[in-house]
Amino acid sequence: MTLHENSTQTKRGFVQNRKICGVTFVQASKSISSLLLPVMLGIFTVVITVNQQNATKQQREEDQKAAEENRRVERDIAAERYRDDIFDAYIKGIGQLFEKYNGSLISNRVPMTLARAKTLNIFRRLDPQRNIRIIRFLHESEQLSGTIEQISLDLSTAELPGIDFRHLAIYRKQLDNISLASTFLSNATFINVGMKHVNFSRTRFNDSSWSSAQLENAEFTFAELHNVNFLSARLNFVNFSNTSFNNNSVNFRNAVMPYTKFERTRCIAAHFNYSNLSQSIFFQVNAKSASFNNADLTNTNFSLANLHKTNFAGTKVSCSQLNSALSIKDALLPNGT
Repeated sequence: MTLHENSTQTKRGFVQNRKICGVTFVQASKSISSLLLPVMLGIFTVVITVNQQNATKQQREEDQKAAEENRRVERDIAAERYRDDIFDAYIKGIGQLFEKYNGSLISNRVPMTLARAKTLNIFRRLDPQRNIRIIRFLHESEQLSGTIEQISLDLSTAELPGIDFRHLAIYRKQLDNISLASTFLSNATFINVGMKHVNFSRTRFNDSSWSSAQLENAEFTFAELHNVNFLSARLNFVNFSNTSFNNNSVNFRNAVMPYTKFERTRCIAAHFNYSNLSQSIFFQVNAKSASFNNADLTNTNFSLANLHKTNFAGTKVSCSQLNSALSIKDALLPNGT
């Protein structure tokens, strides 16, 4: 066999082998493709299904939130309608009492008792905004007089949280002749309100602010004050006799309060720093650990007062005033001793 023939035979065998390999590759490719296609379709189906489920779940959650929000709005509307209804019923009932008893609830024991019961009941059922409107209604009809000479509708034991007395005041500034004696006032606001002839005797105050208020002829006798702020207030002829200030929770800083009575008052650790207390009376008070730093104490009466550990640094107070006290043990005196 010649060299040319051998070469030709070798090429023919190589081509034949490539053909055979080519057929094998195509067949293998077809087999693999036939296997991969269902797998890919399956994966695609799973992905689509998961996405649809997630979308359905998300839509269901959004629908639930929307339904809950709608129910909440409906409940709020129903509650507002209910409060409006009972408020209107109260005004109507009190109006009928006015008509029956010649325009006064306090001239006769019967209307006074009925009005008290109705008012205490409605206070418990209404929100602070509507309770403000009730107090305004009674005040404007002159049933809540703040003077000692005039009788007032008895609202004792009434619990009145969150009352903003600026909404009661004329032009949010002045509120005179009102009595809320023996009530419970928490989170009350009297900021910048002017008040004359007001009666808060035996009232319990919690977390209330009188900052920059102006009080004249006000009664706080036997009241309890906890976390109450009179910062920069102006008080004239205000009576805190027998009042209890919870420890370190009442602040009169920068207050101008001449002629104020604190007879037999418990004002332990109260703050009177930079205040004007000239001509005021602290007779038999317990002012232990109180601070009068830089206060004006001109002619202030400390007779029989407990001034143990009290701070008088920088104050205007005489030795005779301090000598009249029951105790000035460990007090910080104006001269720093």
